[in-house]
Amino acid sequence: MGREGVHGVEMASEEEAQAWEERVAQGRNGGNCIFCGGAPVTREHIIPKWVRSIVGVPEGKLNRRTVAHHSVNGEDRESVRLMNVDSNPLTIQVRLVCKSCNGGWMEADRDAVGPLVAGQKVTLGASERKKVARWACKTMMTAELSDPYTEGVIPQQNRSLLFDVREPPPGTMVFLGNSDTERIEWGSTSGVSRYADGEPDGAFMHSMNLTIGRAELLVFTAEPPMHIGQLLVMMPLAEQLAFNKMMPIWPFESDFQFPTGLLMDRNDEALMGAVAETVVELIGRARREARGE
Repeated sequence: MGREGVHGVEMASEEEAQAWEERVAQGRNGGNCIFCGGAPVTREHIIPKWVRSIVGVPEGKLNRRTVAHHSVNGEDRESVRLMNVDSNPLTIQVRLVCKSCNGGWMEADRDAVGPLVAGQKVTLGASERKKVARWACKTMMTAELSDPYTEGVIPQQNRSLLFDVREPPPGTMVFLGNSDTERIEWGSTSGVSRYADGEPDGAFMHSMNLTIGRAELLVFTAEPPMHIGQLLVMMPLAEQLAFNKMMPIWPFESDFQFPTGLLMDRNDEALMGAVAETVVELIGRARREARGE
């Protein structure tokens, strides 16, 4: 069991964090490919090996945060679970995908992502934005299943749809910013909307903010789908200022230049986690209002 943290936040114990680190280091055994359903599955790096040729092998920290909002007798309740793990993000492998996917379409977007990681000046047109969004989405989906506390939040049908149509499924938004320093870190936030008895009601949100080299990516996937206007209305000013440093690349249709010129630091990245919690709250609130709670 985890230890109780401040403000009712449950922190994972050191033993749980160590067990998680050992699990992902060993990979995940058995099963079928999470994208195409094929077998057998092979080891896959969540952050691909080619990134090392650009940013080396830095030390990093992985942050996991799961959030659940529900209503009990008309009163909003929130449960939060945190886990921080010191680890090198480039070494993390899992057994989740088949050799065909791992060496095929999952590698095909490197030509669009690599220049962003290196901080090169590029124009992102429709084709490049789609490739970057697809790469960010598949990375988020793979990372989500590496964590026993978020595992299964994203429905399998979303992974299958990404494979079938080769683009992020409905309800997914992807944003791109410019990191102030070269590093590799990620954080994730998951949330589910629940009935008063605590059972899930079918609404969910999962997000990943990933700093990879000079690129800062933020990916949301949610049911019911959200739109950017709902986010901005609910954000406190500090979150809005950080969020406005990112450019929307999916499912939006405007070309733009990278680097953006607006540098994001670690404080901005932390605020992106707060944005994700806003999405969780919005989804839960909408579902409860629809039920008349």
